[in-house]
Amino acid sequence: MAPCIPSSWSGFDITWVFGRTTYEIAVSNPERRCRGIAEAKLDGAAVDPAAIALIDDGGTHAVRLVMGEPAVKEEAVRTI
Repeated sequence: MAPCIPSSWSGFDITWVFGRTTYEIAVSNPERRCRGIAEAKLDGAAVDPAAIALIDDGGTHAVRLVMGEPAVKEEAVRTI
């Protein structure tokens, strides 16, 4: 997910239905940014916002996104 919203928005909520499954998506924007995800969670577990798995299991899932400076992924350190 990569929301792009006006910086004046503090966030938004959306309910999205995928097959038989409901996703309750809440986006907060504490830094008043237009884009960038600092944190993403699916059902309370940290996930990569670019790769949130869609599962058609008939349940309801909570997606929580916090907009902000994207976290830098750690590069593998190579030792010689």
